Amino acid sequence: MVKMIKCFFSFMTVPNGATKKDRAVAMLVAEPTLRPIFGGASPNTGEVDQGPTESLYRIDCKFRIGGIGRLLNAMVSYTVVVYKQKDGGLFVYNTGPLTENVKEQLAKLGEVKNVIASPNKFHGLFSPMWRRAYPEATHWFAAGHERLTEPALEQLGGTVAVLDEGNPVLPIDEMQQVFIKGDGDVGETIFFHEGSKLLIVSDLCYDYKTMASSCLFGFVVKYVFCASCRGSPIYRKWLVTNREAMRESLLRVRALDFQHLIMCHSGTAEEVQPQMDAKQFLWDYTWRRNVASTCPGCLGYVC
Repeated sequence: MVKMIKCFFSFMTVPNGATKKDRAVAMLVAEPTLRPIFGGASPNTGEVDQGPTESLYRIDCKFRIGGIGRLLNAMVSYTVVVYKQKDGGLFVYNTGPLTENVKEQLAKLGEVKNVIASPNKFHGLFSPMWRRAYPEATHWFAAGHERLTEPALEQLGGTVAVLDEGNPVLPIDEMQQVFIKGDGDVGETIFFHEGSKLLIVSDLCYDYKTMASSCLFGFVVKYVFCASCRGSPIYRKWLVTNREAMRESLLRVRALDFQHLIMCHSGTAEEVQPQMDAKQFLWDYTWRRNVASTCPGCLGYVC
């Protein structure tokens, strides 16, 4: 199933004659910018507060999918989270399109030291760009990710490491990390920043209606790719190999004292469902509507 889904997106995103780096920059709908998640000082002012919430930033971008995706006017929203570590270095969760403007803004914040290049086995399309730009950083990949074995990537530079709870990226007083078990071959690792009560996830939960911004692409995502009518991705139900193990992982996550949630493809939970508690959002969009739901994903009509 993972290979099928990867092939689906790869077929749409790889036009002939274009490198991934060229395509990622050329197909941006708008220039991505770095901004605080909770408000506060902008890196453009040169005055960055090191408070628990002011140390967290987001890079929002939207890029147009190439290949046959152009026929669907397909665009995907993408959010990268940047955390200014206590030692002044930068922790980057997810790797999106890396433009010169983004590199300049990151340089004003600090030195990039830890890059979560692929929090799960789906992500990692833009990781070569980040490895070229930050050869001194450690680039973390999900265990078993295909990019860990690509010979050509050995020439990109940077230290490569595998995400493992037994070998945490940062001290627990800065970032806690949790590996989601039972989720088939997704293999996602999420992070919790206790100072700001922020939970950072990639594909664990998101709202397809927010991710797929064009009407035609949204139609394909919903009715062909079988997202539920409530916006949560039904295909995740098919990827779960151990329901009990995944439920235990989600209960472990819910036990964390988070009050905010930010996702790779949908921004924050508050932006999607302003009236819903972050913990309820996570449970609702991940477990109740997908894994525990009896909905077969039949055109998204029943959920």
